[in-house]
This record gives sequence, structure tokens and C-alpha cells, in this order.
Amino acid sequence: MLTFGHGRRHPQGQDDPQRRRPPSKRAILNAALKLFVSNGYDATTIRDIAAEARYTNPALFKYFDSKEALGVYLFERAYRELLTKFETDFEKEGPTKAVLLQWMRTYVELLSDDLESVLFVHDHLSLFWPKVASRFGNRTLFGVLRAWLVKGRAEGRIGTAVPLELQIAAVSGFFHQFALMIKLEELDARRKESTIQGGAEILAAMLKPDSAPRRRRKP
Repeated sequence: MLTFGHGRRHPQGQDDPQRRRPPSKRAILNAALKLFVSNGYDATTIRDIAAEARYTNPALFKYFDSKEALGVYLFERAYRELLTKFETDFEKEGPTKAVLLQWMRTYVELLSDDLESVLFVHDHLSLFWPKVASRFGNRTLFGVLRAWLVKGRAEGRIGTAVPLELQIAAVSGFFHQFALMIKLEELDARRKESTIQGGAEILAAMLKPDSAPRRRRKP
């Protein structure tokens, strides 16, 4: 996803010439993403970001007018990358279990590439989405997930006993908690295939089709 790279650190007490050069936007984004995920957006200050990026506070304003502008930029970029990765999977046809397996493979790869960006989107959706929604129109993660579920429910591949909105909440909540457990090392990321299979099984159980009604025996 967001591959900003990492700046080189200098030993404590030694002068860092980087602090005297124009700031790197990549270093600022890296620092902000790390702190927003670990400490939360509200608890992170411009001073914190500058210290993490090893630049002075005013240097950050070369690229962003405020912490909010930085947060919005970072969220929009991360959300767009996540949507691009998942949009194709949500539109795939085929057996439900095979599609869910592909969802899990895509998601696990995303977490492996950039766990912090994925968590940033999950954790700050309610805060930043109202600020960027107009830039996406009808092209949203919830929108493509809803369309897939609606079609599956109509075709009998997805259960209808649970309201559609609850199914959307359950699927999105599962992905969020899955990412958190990876970050907290409560899931063994080294067992990649079994993790993917297990995640697909859980999603399949959540969305299983309705059972056919039992026929009453004639007396």
C-alpha cells in the first residue's frame, strides 16, 4: 500500500544535517502514520510528528496547513489504495467459499505490506470519511461489499435471515479485528495459509445461506 520508505536516524547528541534541509514529505507521512496508529490521531501533536520525522515544526507546514490536512491526505491515500485492492475481489463471480478465500488472501497480503495503513483506515473511518466522501462518490468499500451481498442474497448464496446492514457490519468488523490481532501478535502471521483458510471459514459461517425448510411428514 503506502510505501513511503524510512529516513536514516542519527546517533543521539550528534547534529543531523537533515534537520537543516527542506523536509521530506515521505518522512512526514511515515512519522504521522506511525503515531496516528500507535497513539491515536487526537493524542498526536504536530510537535510529536516533527520529532519522529526529525524535522522542526515549521518544516511540516511546507506540505500541510495543519494536522487535520495531513490526516485527511493520509486517510484518503490509504483508503483509495485499500479500495483499489479490494474492489476487484468484491466483483468476482464464483462459489462463495472461493471468493471469500480470495478476500482473505488479498487482505493478508495487504497486512503484510502495510499493516499500519490498513489500521489507520479502520480506526479513523468515522473521523475522516465525512471529509473525503465527496471525492469517492458511490465508489466505496461499503458500497462494493453491499452490492456483492445483495447479489448473493438474491441468488440464494448468502443467507437472508440476518439483515443486510448487520452482515455488512459483521464482515467489516471481522476484518478490523483480524488486523488488530495481527498487530498485537495474537495471530501467528507465519502460519499464513491456515490463517487464510480459517478466516474464510469464519466469513462463510457468518454468511451461510438459509437452510431449506423441512417438509412435514404426512400423518
